[in-house]
Amino acid sequence: MTAPSIERPTLPRRVHDPAREQIGSPAPTPPPTHVAPPPAPAPRPDPTPLTIEPVLTRLAAELPTLSSALVCSSDGRVLAAYGLTTDEATRLSVLISSLNAMSTATTQAHHDRSVDHVTLASGSAHTVVLTVPSAAAGHPLVALTADDVSLGRMLLQARKTADGVRDALERYAGQLSG
Repeated sequence: MTAPSIERPTLPRRVHDPAREQIGSPAPTPPPTHVAPPPAPAPRPDPTPLTIEPVLTRLAAELPTLSSALVCSSDGRVLAAYGLTTDEATRLSVLISSLNAMSTATTQAHHDRSVDHVTLASGSAHTVVLTVPSAAAGHPLVALTADDVSLGRMLLQARKTADGVRDALERYAGQLSG
């Protein structure tokens, strides 16, 4: 018994027609025209650690058990750090930014308010994170960690530090624009 033969249809040969779009072929490219590139955006002031450094130095003098202080942008970029290596500051700034975003979203969902501050406690150590109240500076974050200090004192020091950071960054931005 032999298997029945199956006739296969013959397909027409492809004719090269440049006007006809082929699957997988690039679309015809229009002739290049000279278009001026868009103007570069105005540079946004990038606060330098030198601007904020005196604020953190004063903080360390006022709070001797301070183990670390970090000032970072709300998107997690390190602006200045005290008591941290570069790698630690980079990693911590991303975590602080995420913590702030999460706590802000949670508070707004439940109370329709913004976050004043976030505190963490681990044994005798306290960490306080708060937003620097400055639209001109992009609302950076301050995170302080110290041992054997009351939460009230930590909040007071964090607010003083945030005010100092705000003043320094706004002065810096004013120097760039003026």
